Parts: sequence; C-alpha cells; structure tokens
Amino acid sequence: MASGSFSAPSQTISKAAKPDDVAATRYFLGEIGGTQLVDLTTLLPEITGSLGNPVTYTVAEVEDNSVIITAPTFGIVADPEEMDITVVSTATTGQSATITVKVESRNYPEFHITITVNIVEKTPVTIGGIIAQNGTYNGDPHIGYTGMATITGGDPTVTTLTAS
Repeated sequence: MASGSFSAPSQTISKAAKPDDVAATRYFLGEIGGTQLVDLTTLLPEITGSLGNPVTYTVAEVEDNSVIITAPTFGIVADPEEMDITVVSTATTGQSATITVKVESRNYPEFHITITVNIVEKTPVTIGGIIAQNGTYNGDPHIGYTGMATITGGDPTVTTLTAS
C-alpha cells in the first residue's frame, strides 16, 4: 500500500426503516373555492437523523371524482414549502378529494403524504389555552379565566380571535 492511501473492505449502507405515511386534512368552504398553500415540509413524520438531500416531493395521485381540485397537478412539486391546493367555486358541502404526495429521499425509503380536501359549510376551529375559574354554574357571576386564548384551524382570512 502506498504512503497516504487507505484501503477498506466494501460496505453496503442500507436506508433507514420506512417512516409511517402521513395523513393531513384541509378544509374549504362550499361554493367559495380558493387556494391554500401547504408546506409539505411541516407534514413530515418524526424521524431520526435527516432525510438526506435531495428530497423529492411528487404529486403521485389525485382522487377527485367530483372534479373540485384544479391544483396541484401531477408531477414534481417545485416548492414543497408552498404547494397550492386550489378548489373550484362550484364545490359543494360534503364533497371531498385526496391528494397523495410521494416523498423520496437518500436516507429513507419512499413514503407518502395523503391530504384529504373536505368541502364544508363551516370551517372547524379549536379554541384552547384558557381555563375557566369556578366553571361550575352556580348562579353567581363568572370570575374569569386564566391563560392566553389560542385558536387553531379555520381560515385566517375569516377567523379572528379578539380579546375583550
């Protein structure tokens, strides 16, 4: 062996175990339509280490029997932090569709993100972060609450939380 060189036996490095597929839901109001940006990178499963570069996101399937989605289209997602989901204004309450995005990376086997698009009459919201004091009704005035109110879900263009 020449000075400064190194020889090692051949090794095979396998990919890590496949992460669980991910499910997410997006809500659109019926007969309004619109576009929502979805950051696919925030929907990734908990993993040990990194996915390894490059990571490719590909719209692999769109199940849309009611033809309510105009975007995304099949193929590689150009910007996984801003994938558009666009629903037509003729979509009505009760209709739904699913978008399956294939995620491929160097360190993990292929897995999928499945986004269900539901057309609803009202967008569900959750208000949390507050605890009622003396919350049992006893006829006395309510003495208030502790905590800071938070809101999750909804459509930020029509859902607001105002302290009074």
